[in-house]
Amino acid sequence: ADQAALRGGARPRSRAQKVAQFLTPREREVLTRLARGESTQALAKAMGVTRSTARSHVQSVLSKLGVHSQREAVIEAARHGLVSVETGEWLAG
Repeated sequence: ADQAALRGGARPRSRAQKVAQFLTPREREVLTRLARGESTQALAKAMGVTRSTARSHVQSVLSKLGVHSQREAVIEAARHGLVSVETGEWLAG
């Protein structure tokens, strides 16, 4: 059993949870939109930016989460309770 949990302390945070605190609000929006299955083009249109800017935001999210694809980013974020794949909502606070 985790000693911190037994003492009532906070559980150690996963890499994704640690990274979540460093995601900008825009990057969080990108991650939630990816969780909803939006394409980069749809993401750009919804956010009012160019596709190039949207791709840049996506790359930043991938880099911070330490993954190589949008799908991996969503899986990693969902696995660690950052986003809901059912609703695409941000869950990490």
